[in-house]
Amino acid sequence: MLIELSCEEFFETPIYFEEGLNVILGDNQGANSIGKSTLLLIIDFIFGGSTLLSPSNGTIKNLGDLSFNFCLSFNNQKYYFCRETNDQDIIHGCDDNYRKLQAINYADYTAFLKLQYGLENINLSFRQIVSLVSRIWGKQNLNAERPLNIVPSEKSTICINRLIEYFQMYKSIELLETDLNTRTDEKNNLSKAFKSQVVQKINKTTYNSNENNIENIYLRIRTIKEELAKDMCSINEILNEKIIKLKIKKDDLLNSKMSISNKIERISKNIKGIYHGQFQEIQKLNDFFPGINKERLEAIENFHSGISNILSEELTRSKQSLVVELKAVEEKINQINIQIDHTILSVKNPSPIIDEVFNIATDVEKMRKENIFYEKNQKILNELKEIKKELVTQKEKITKGIEIAINRKLRELVTEIYQESRQSPVIKIDPTQYSYNTVDDTGTGKYFSNLVLFDLSLFELTTIPLIIHDSILFKNIEISAVAELIKIYNKFKKQIFISIDEVTKYDCPTIEILLSNAAIQLTDEKLLFKKDWRSQK
Repeated sequence: MLIELSCEEFFETPIYFEEGLNVILGDNQGANSIGKSTLLLIIDFIFGGSTLLSPSNGTIKNLGDLSFNFCLSFNNQKYYFCRETNDQDIIHGCDDNYRKLQAINYADYTAFLKLQYGLENINLSFRQIVSLVSRIWGKQNLNAERPLNIVPSEKSTICINRLIEYFQMYKSIELLETDLNTRTDEKNNLSKAFKSQVVQKINKTTYNSNENNIENIYLRIRTIKEELAKDMCSINEILNEKIIKLKIKKDDLLNSKMSISNKIERISKNIKGIYHGQFQEIQKLNDFFPGINKERLEAIENFHSGISNILSEELTRSKQSLVVELKAVEEKINQINIQIDHTILSVKNPSPIIDEVFNIATDVEKMRKENIFYEKNQKILNELKEIKKELVTQKEKITKGIEIAINRKLRELVTEIYQESRQSPVIKIDPTQYSYNTVDDTGTGKYFSNLVLFDLSLFELTTIPLIIHDSILFKNIEISAVAELIKIYNKFKKQIFISIDEVTKYDCPTIEILLSNAAIQLTDEKLLFKKDWRSQK
């Protein structure tokens, strides 16, 4: 809880606070602009608020940036801090003389507050817990007909979920809420896919048409398979006959090639076998037969040599002719090989059939994809419907229980303040909306009285750790009713901060409560701040 607050610009500093009720007293003339609301905004600032920094407040505009030192106490342990208006995201941890020791970011500081106040079981931030009942002039939560709204633009579902958290009953529907959010995200992602034309969004009629078309396509594919199997038998027979004829031609050509190659080889050997070394043989004969006619032998050899030259030229011409013939045969063999390969390939790759199968496969994949997304979308929509239905059922039970508890407490408070003769305000809550009003009583006093009563009911029924109520709430409420409200405030051990004027108009017991719980009294001469900017133009 807050026990000490100081600022160098305060007229009176430090200001001390106690457990339970803490009163910011105004003067008996009800003077305005003396700092009551501003001090409450500073207390709200200490607890993580930011309305103090609003340009409409005027404090920073007239005084410049301010630094607030404050002490919080939890379980008899004191914690010292400093928060400055020029850097609202940092709170400084201090020693007991307010010398800064460490910078703490806003999230860590508010998490510290939530932990110290024992609110860890509530799945809300500290500010979400306390902002609702921090009702100060300048904030946006003073509409008594919408007491669950922290700001006017909040959706009713958000307000109701927060109320359920206050009563720590949200865990019973948390899983359903998580499932709902998951399915909603999935639905949104599918919608994006449809919108970006990743897949075509279809209706039930198209879905059924796709199913029929897919079935027909599968039938067509089966037919193609059967026809292809039949055709392949005939094709194989035809092609086998064609290939056999080609192979016979190829064999004939191979035989011709072999024959020509043999002829070429023999001619090459014959040409090589013709030589002119017979003169050495004649010499050997002369040595063996000394009386032989050598001249006669040489004449015969010369004759043979002439004949050999003539024969060699003829063989060379024959060889050249055979080489040309061999090349022609080899070319024919290559052509037959190409024909055989092409014939075999035509069996393996029947192009028209492949094109048809590819086209229908593309069509069926497109339709299957459309139908899969349609089924997925329908599944998500059905699941969303069931989850929402179950969520509404569970929320109705929870909100009905909360509604009964709050209305019962409102009735108790109204009876305590006004006795049985007055109607109590009634809150009606369902999972998506709420209303709060008093039948046949629309006066200004009753308007703000209802707001105070609602906060006190919540304060007693939940673990909300503090209340801040500005004097604007009490201005038009009957004096006797305010006196009873002060007595109710004074019963709480949790901290309550209120500002109030014209104390002397209340009865003595009420005056005693207000004076004994006064943290500070501000008057037209003793303002909150040293500087008075009210008369400045």
